[in-house]
Amino acid sequence: MLSKKISPTKIFFLSLVSVVCFSNTASSLILTCTSSTTSLTNYATVLCLSSTTNATPGICGANYPVKIQCTGYGSGGFVTATASTTVNCSTLGGNFVPILTYSGQVNTPIDNAHVADPVMTSKDAKRYPALLCLGAYGSDFTPGVVGTKLSNCDGFGTTLFSAPSSFNGAGNAHMGVADAYPLKRCITFERVQGLSLFLSTTTVGFGTLSPLVTNYATSNGLGTTTPLTASTSSFYLDVESYGNAQYNVSLQGATLSNDRNRTNKIDAIGNTPQVLVPGTNQFGVQVLNGCKPASLCGSVGLRSTTTSPYNTSNYAYAGSISTSTLIGTGLTDDSGSRFYVNLGVNIRAEMPEGSYTTSLTVVVTAEF
Repeated sequence: MLSKKISPTKIFFLSLVSVVCFSNTASSLILTCTSSTTSLTNYATVLCLSSTTNATPGICGANYPVKIQCTGYGSGGFVTATASTTVNCSTLGGNFVPILTYSGQVNTPIDNAHVADPVMTSKDAKRYPALLCLGAYGSDFTPGVVGTKLSNCDGFGTTLFSAPSSFNGAGNAHMGVADAYPLKRCITFERVQGLSLFLSTTTVGFGTLSPLVTNYATSNGLGTTTPLTASTSSFYLDVESYGNAQYNVSLQGATLSNDRNRTNKIDAIGNTPQVLVPGTNQFGVQVLNGCKPASLCGSVGLRSTTTSPYNTSNYAYAGSISTSTLIGTGLTDDSGSRFYVNLGVNIRAEMPEGSYTTSLTVVVTAEF
C-alpha cells in the first residue's frame, strides 16, 4: 500500500490486489463441425467435397462446393487442416491427428482423391500415401481423438463426414456430409479450462482534493479533474479465458478513510448510481468493457457485460471490507475481455485533513 505523510492537504491513495478463483477445473469439448456451400463466420474449412453424397474430396471450388468446416469456442482460429505425408501427424504439432488418407500426389491438396482409413497396411499405404491431419492451435489442447461410429458421434465429439460402408484398407471409399450415411467419422479435441487476470496497475491516486471539483483516480497517483473514459480509465483489468462457463468479476474493500482516524471516511455511494457532485461526500466506481485485443470486438463481438449499478454514466460503490460487489460477467470461450474501471471522489469542505487510503481486491471467479 502506498501512503503519504500527513499534511494540511488531502491526498488519497488506493491500492489494488487481484484474486482468481475456480469452483472446479475440467476439460471441455471445443470443436464443432458442419457442412455448407458458403464460408461460415468463425469457421475454418477442413475439407471440400464434390457433393453432399457419393462424393470425393478435392480442391475447394466449383467442382468441390461442399465445405466441411469446424470451429472452436468464439473463433475459427483454433482449428486448421494440413496435408502431410508424415506417418505420424503429431510431428506437425502435439495435437494433430489423421482424419483420412488419400491417393494422389503427396504434399499437395486433395484433388479428386480416393480415400481410406488412416490405419491401413503398408501395401495400402503406398496406394494412399498422403495423410490429411486436423489439429488445434495451442499447446494446451489435448491431442485429437478420431474414430468411426455407427449412426452418430454422441459422446465422441463432432461428426466430420460420413460413408456408406467401412473406411478400410481396400480404400476407394466415397463420402458424404455428416447426415448422408450411417457410418460417421468422429473427432474430439479437449482443452483444459483456465482463467487468468491481469491488472494494469496496483496503485492509483486521486491527488490533492478540493471540495470545489470532482477528482478521478489515475495510475500516476496525481489524479485528474477531467471525467474518465475507457482510454483514460483509473485502471483496467484483463480476463483471458477458455472453456465453456461464465466468470464473474467483483470488487471488495472498504471506502477511503483517514490513516490517523479510520472513522473519518468518504462515504461509499452505495447500490444506487449517483451523479458526482463537488462539495458532497462521495466515493464511487464506474465500469466500461471492451475486448483484448481490441480487434476481437470486431471479429466475435463483446464477450463480457458490465453489471448494475456500475454500467451507467453515473457512479456507485456497494462493496465493503467483508462484502464483494459484482461489476461484470463474461464467457470463458477463448476470448479476452477488458474491463475499464473509473474511480471518482468528492469531499466536503469540513473533511479532516490528512492522507486517506484503502485497498480494493479484484476477484474473478469461474464455475466449470
